[in-house]
Amino acid sequence: MTIVATMSLVFNKDGTRKIGERGPIYRAEAKGVAAESRSPEFPLARSLIEAGHDPDQPFITEWDDGRESMTFTSLGVAAKLTIGEGARGLAFRPFKEYSDY
Repeated sequence: MTIVATMSLVFNKDGTRKIGERGPIYRAEAKGVAAESRSPEFPLARSLIEAGHDPDQPFITEWDDGRESMTFTSLGVAAKLTIGEGARGLAFRPFKEYSDY
């Protein structure tokens, strides 16, 4: 069964949009699990797998008004990705855990 996550804008208590160091913050939520970041689809996929969901399940994100955002063949595929910035702009990049130095 496909997991569908709902994406929404994140607002501060005063009603203004929440902006992080590098841009607007969004929220993605599915199956009682949520993530907030500039591209929350990817950390949400990792959290869903950690919560016991099958990494082979198809994964779709859509905006809270029903517009589709992204479609992934599986949670596992989304969990292995992140968005990176480079000379050519934004691009999908392999996800790497931060290590403690």
